[in-house]
Amino acid sequence: MDLDNFCDFFANLDIAAVSNMPDPPVPVTPDWGALLGNVQFSLAMQNFSGPKFNGDSRKFRRYQKDIQRMYYITGGKEGDAAELKTPRLKQIAFFLSEGTVSEAIRRRMAEHPAETWDTFMKELQTRYSPIADANCAQALLRNAFV
Repeated sequence: MDLDNFCDFFANLDIAAVSNMPDPPVPVTPDWGALLGNVQFSLAMQNFSGPKFNGDSRKFRRYQKDIQRMYYITGGKEGDAAELKTPRLKQIAFFLSEGTVSEAIRRRMAEHPAETWDTFMKELQTRYSPIADANCAQALLRNAFV
């Protein structure tokens, strides 16, 4: 476009028509924090090479500590609200388990999706934590099969 055509173009430009045009769409910025949190969670889960909990009551305390540690490694924070912590903690508990434990956790999450983390962990403790008193252990076994 030469200078004469350029000047003619602006001389004939209808300012009112241009000012009524809609604004160009604003690009939607993704929530990078959420996306990076999911990526961080996935990477941490894939790189975890520790032992998985198989129901051995002697290893239950270690399993609890591994769940908490993995929560913080994957971006969890100390002051997170319970409704934010619960789903991720349940996912971690499932991922760090194997065999009948992971099956029990999967069933529990399906049957009680709104269950809090504290209630969920109490159920796991009842089922898998070590019991020092033999009478108490026998009573629990009797009640489990009733």
